[in-house]
Amino acid sequence: MFDGLIKELKKLEHTSYSMKILADEEGYVDKECPDSKCLKKFKVYSEDWNSLAEDAIIHCPFCGFESTINNWFTTEQVNQAREQAIQKIHCDINNALKKGAKEANNKLNRSFNRKSFIKMNISYKGNNAYFFDMPAQALDEMQQKIECPFCHFKYEVIGSGFFCPKCGENSAEQTFTNTIEKVKGNIKNLPTIYDSISSISKDEAARTCESLRINSLNDLVVAFQRLCESLYSKIRPTEIIRRNLFQRLDDGSQKFKDAINYGYDDLINASELQHVKTCFQKRHCFTHNDGIVDEDYINKSGDSSYKLGQHLNVSDFEILNYMEIVEKLGKKLLGLIK
Repeated sequence: MFDGLIKELKKLEHTSYSMKILADEEGYVDKECPDSKCLKKFKVYSEDWNSLAEDAIIHCPFCGFESTINNWFTTEQVNQAREQAIQKIHCDINNALKKGAKEANNKLNRSFNRKSFIKMNISYKGNNAYFFDMPAQALDEMQQKIECPFCHFKYEVIGSGFFCPKCGENSAEQTFTNTIEKVKGNIKNLPTIYDSISSISKDEAARTCESLRINSLNDLVVAFQRLCESLYSKIRPTEIIRRNLFQRLDDGSQKFKDAINYGYDDLINASELQHVKTCFQKRHCFTHNDGIVDEDYINKSGDSSYKLGQHLNVSDFEILNYMEIVEKLGKKLLGLIK
């Protein structure tokens, strides 16, 4: 009697659901690092992504974590797919019960004599269930577009990405250029950011802008360090470099001097090099001493405009000046080492 109903329900054992994920207007789709310590989002060019093998290993552009290609869905995509899969199962079960009950009822009625006083009816009174197959929408386009110089895989990040998702190569040279552009954008947008936040809180607006300035210093230092590490490894690939050596400008300059007969003082003038040293020491002081001036800062930066215990300030003009000199020094090194 209930063979039809059982048959319909058994069909659900082999039911699967796949949700379409839309690309943004430029053809990039959203991905997320599956490492719980990272979970940062990025985008990949859909044509490049779709051309990868089913067992391809993907690298997080931020932390370098590796995992197979099917593990890079965003949290939002997974949650939406789960909710829609549950909705589809609910709808399928509802339809199976309705169809099965109707077939069972027809079979039951055929078994009774039309003139019989006994009548039985089987029906399913569940609520109507509807399924809407909604594709996952793309997030807004990201600020930095990168094409890997090694394998030409295209991807987008917010902030600084160091690893190509496809080949895992360190894109420090591309990141250096992108960081320069990011710093320019940060400083350019500070008035707009301040105006937007000050409508809620002027204190919060001031703190946010100050944080962006300090982060810009940090970005310049880290991008230059990564660039130098990448370039130096091309000259002496087997040499092990001490951690953060290229954040110490005198040590880094001497390394290149020994390797290619050019130090930083051969590439920019003394005044420019002093500005870079001040930039690096200000970043160090903000990072490790909350911006409070100590003897270490005064001795290493040569900046005598502050007294011990004062708090460092950094202006938009200073950051742009630092940026121009760091960019100039980086490009000079790139011109020497291909």
